[in-house]
Amino acid sequence: MDINCFLIVPNGVTHRYASICTHDPSCTASHIAHIAEIRLSDGLLADNETSGIRISTPPAKCECGYSFTESDTCELDVRTVYVRADNGAFVCDSIHSSPSTSPKLTSGAPYRTGPPPGAMWFDDTLEGNPRFCGPDGKCLCVMTPAGLCHVDMWQVDRQPRHGVAPDITADRPIGSNGNWAGIQYNGFLRNGVLIEICDAGQENIPHELTTSP
Repeated sequence: MDINCFLIVPNGVTHRYASICTHDPSCTASHIAHIAEIRLSDGLLADNETSGIRISTPPAKCECGYSFTESDTCELDVRTVYVRADNGAFVCDSIHSSPSTSPKLTSGAPYRTGPPPGAMWFDDTLEGNPRFCGPDGKCLCVMTPAGLCHVDMWQVDRQPRHGVAPDITADRPIGSNGNWAGIQYNGFLRNGVLIEICDAGQENIPHELTTSP
């Protein structure tokens, strides 16, 4: 299924969360750790707050029923809010998470969710790095229906690209190794549209998509 891409941008607002996590494989929700996130407040990027600061553990429970105590690790998590560039609609506050349509993230443990497939944004943390950036010196990212399990985004700029976001064309096929849900993705990015293909083999790719524009 083809997916129309859209550009997302930070809107200058942050969401602040209390992020609680205690490693315990016996957790029946995640089977890895007891996890909970509590929305504390909203603020402005200018506040210069930093994620990772240890804070007091608020009253909370893991989805499995475990009650957190002060001995459990609780850190401040400050997330930048991203909105659609075309209409200002809220999209997400975690661009480095799995696609919001991933089955693993819509049930079970309360992992944070990221932008939906088709979302496109510039990663300022890699700006100017020639290994990840395009000819404009910027790192452009696109969320596919899969995404890498440890990064959850695919970076278009490792390949030649053309156009102005979101109407971007990448010369080479794009792909993902699969996320926590075991989903894999192979396709093309053509004029701002993700075009899925059945297999990375050239025999399954239409001839008009194998040539550069």
